[in-house]
Amino acid sequence: DGSPWATVAIEKWSDLVSPWLGRWGTRPETRHLLYKGLRQDEVAPMLIQAALGWLEVFPKEFEASFVFAPLLGRQDLDTEAAAKGIELALAWMTEFPDTIEASFVLRPLLGRQNLDTEAAAKAVEFALAWLTKFPDEVEAEFVLHPLLGRKDLDTEAAAKAIACALAWLTEFPDTIEADFVLPPLLGRQDLDTEEAAKAIEFALAWLTKFPDIIEAEFVLYQLLGHQDLDATAAAKAIELALAWLTKFSDTIEAQFVLPLLLGRQDLDTEAAAKAIELALAWLTKFSDT
Repeated sequence: DGSPWATVAIEKWSDLVSPWLGRWGTRPETRHLLYKGLRQDEVAPMLIQAALGWLEVFPKEFEASFVFAPLLGRQDLDTEAAAKGIELALAWMTEFPDTIEASFVLRPLLGRQNLDTEAAAKAVEFALAWLTKFPDEVEAEFVLHPLLGRKDLDTEAAAKAIACALAWLTEFPDTIEADFVLPPLLGRQDLDTEEAAKAIEFALAWLTKFPDIIEAEFVLYQLLGHQDLDATAAAKAIELALAWLTKFSDTIEAQFVLPLLLGRQDLDTEAAAKAIELALAWLTKFSDT
């Protein structure tokens, strides 16, 4: 879990870790090693099969959430490993659907883009049920973010997810964590006029409260992409974007905000000049990228 021991453990993997896994790989306590190792790109490939083996022994143990979360969050699982992990995770969710900890399994499960139709529907069903049970928990951000990001929600599921997100934002509008919920909500193409207006209102209020954090890029990106901003909202969004870009003009992250700002047709002369100035400065600094 850190220097200097992690380096040594990795270097001596075949002498130290592999024998230990061979002897104790199906003990309950092995979850601690799997939880840490699956989050490290260097060693995770050597632990995927061990993790699946452990989960097959303890598929319905509450503590299996510690293994599911980092395993399902990996994008380098082959088709067979991903399918097995998804199958076991859905079985675990059947056992523990009403626990706060289920959010840590739902987050990477919903974030997987290779769920088949049946698995996706089941994961979405679990997520909506969980959000209904825990609407006032700040941890709901972890479920709302990947749920809202899915493009395969049917009309009913999408409506419920959007309603849950707006209700959560009503409860937690002034929290830093809202930056997990606002971008995928603003990015949805199926918001009705009232929902879009409410999401935009929340976004502008959040950006006003947190104008000086780099993570605001994700909210600005989605907000500036909305062509349905009224004149007041558009002016405020442009003002906030210019202020953010002035502060973070020399960061690579500015590349995500500049194109959306420059692409707007409602910049006044002063705002357009400032946006162009910031874009040219950014291009000068990052001309080699």
